[in-house]
Amino acid sequence: MTTIYAGLDIAKSNLQLHLAGRFYDLPNPATGYRRLLKLLATQPGAQVICEATGGYERDLVAALHAAQIPVSILNPAWVRHFARANGQRAKTDPIDAALLTAYGQALRPKPTAPRSPKSNT
Repeated sequence: MTTIYAGLDIAKSNLQLHLAGRFYDLPNPATGYRRLLKLLATQPGAQVICEATGGYERDLVAALHAAQIPVSILNPAWVRHFARANGQRAKTDPIDAALLTAYGQALRPKPTAPRSPKSNT
């Protein structure tokens, strides 16, 4: 199966998805997660590419893992270097989402493993 990379820019109040050449602006958190999962279900083989955002991504990544959708959480510095290497200077949420898709297509990052449950001992 061919992997379809879906760039996802995560902010406190919204999610910007770039999937199969289209942009989607979704609310963050829960209602946006449900819509995101429905959109991703239309693209078998989808892998989400996002940046670590200091915590805004945690619940969303957990929802993606629970739905068994692969997700790669990238270091934001890597993405900035990739953007500069491609001559990209502008920065908006849709541009970032499309850039994350391009990063996935070019570099094919491995999915990030789910976080292990914390032990209570």
